Amino acid sequence: MGAPWPPEVLATGYAGIDIIARIHRPVEPGWTGIIDQTAPEPSRGGCGPNVAVGLARLGISTGVAMVVGDDPDGREYTRALQAEGVDTRHVLVVPGGRTPRTYLFVPPESPTSLFFDPGAAAEWRAPVQVDLRGVRLVVLTVGPPEFNQQFAAQALAA
Repeated sequence: MGAPWPPEVLATGYAGIDIIARIHRPVEPGWTGIIDQTAPEPSRGGCGPNVAVGLARLGISTGVAMVVGDDPDGREYTRALQAEGVDTRHVLVVPGGRTPRTYLFVPPESPTSLFFDPGAAAEWRAPVQVDLRGVRLVVLTVGPPEFNQQFAAQALAA
């Protein structure tokens, strides 16, 4: 939290812990792939949260509405957003849940193959209540369908 409320922009979408691996050749059915190299550390992905961070770095007040697990990745993701000045009062935490992960396999000179594990975001069932009073703009990116539908309905009503 700690960021000014209301933010100018409130973004939503999947959080994601990105695990990136370089591979010999594109992923193909029936092929056992060889990983040449993995990134030294997973990175924080997700369109909505990354839009919020980018705008915050430009001096625009932002917040996020998203779902994480109460695992170490979810706690660190939330802490990192706060350190960037992003308001996290609408980060919803699933007890016992695993923060979503994205596995990216990057071959040389070919498209990246991406596999997504929604983790806790697929488990979220509670109603979404977002405080949009004073928010000037919402950013809706790919996220849990029911969560996004509730978020969009509230944004349209506001």
